[in-house]
Amino acid sequence: MSERIVIVDDDTAILDTLADFLSGEGLSPVTFHDATTALRSILELPPRLVITDLYMPASISGMELITHLREAFGMDLPIFAMSASLGRDAIDVTLIQEYIAKPFDLKDLLETIYRWVRPDATVGAHSAGAQATARMGRKRYARLGV
Repeated sequence: MSERIVIVDDDTAILDTLADFLSGEGLSPVTFHDATTALRSILELPPRLVITDLYMPASISGMELITHLREAFGMDLPIFAMSASLGRDAIDVTLIQEYIAKPFDLKDLLETIYRWVRPDATVGAHSAGAQATARMGRKRYARLGV
């Protein structure tokens, strides 16, 4: 599998921020605004990792996406669930590898991603993603709740 990472969230600002940040780390993020379209893409071309918001009112929910992916891939596909409104105890944590509460720190998220896609790598202060964060400004990320 490549380091293609699928990110699903109905918040365009979060998708854009994560795509910019992860691209700066040499990863290949692919973003989707709705879980239905994401599911079709993932079934056609499985990524290395899926990060999905749990609450998306315009399509199937993130939890439904996770359920469909578990039916298709079992536990072989790492899935991270993220939410600002639902707590970790609101989901079946046996279906996911990681839970990410919004707002989150980008460096912490990157370290968590690396544990799954680049287990031998470390996140340094001088990584491309860290430099991109400094260039874009922490205020932008804080405003987005990440």
